[in-house]
Amino acid sequence: MTVPDFPRMRLALLRILSRYPDGISTSDVYPIMTEAFPELAQDDLARLTDDGENYWQNRIRWTRNDLVKADLLDPSQRGVWTLTPEGFAAAQKLTEAEVPNPPLTEDPDPVIVSEPRSRASGDSYSKEAAQKMLIALLHQLSNTDLPWSAETSSDGSVALSYDGRLRVIVRP
Repeated sequence: MTVPDFPRMRLALLRILSRYPDGISTSDVYPIMTEAFPELAQDDLARLTDDGENYWQNRIRWTRNDLVKADLLDPSQRGVWTLTPEGFAAAQKLTEAEVPNPPLTEDPDPVIVSEPRSRASGDSYSKEAAQKMLIALLHQLSNTDLPWSAETSSDGSVALSYDGRLRVIVRP
């Protein structure tokens, strides 16, 4: 197995940190994150970056950085990872939804979702309706308030991407 992508890692880290309202030390986060991904191979865990750092721990720190940028993790105390109130709210949504995490791939090909036309009227969905539907779908996949970028095109399709890795296009 390859190392999980950042969206999956962010979700796992949010869930983990929500169990520690007073925060958790950096050194304690690493083994807990490793347990969250039992499919990781020993080669993945032993892999080093070009600078000689542990690749897996480096990815966990980048995941932390992403949560800090999204104002979900408080960076004020060195060596202690604590969620912000917004981070706890996002983690609570994960708990309330109780939806299993589908694996998000780093496949560069977008997922194409075509919504059928209305049977009653035969009219296609508007751009705004397609965008709202897609945003709802993607939020169900992630169960977080992490940002998505949306683009609409002249043909009425809506493309949403997350972290530049997951790209979904809805065409009317």
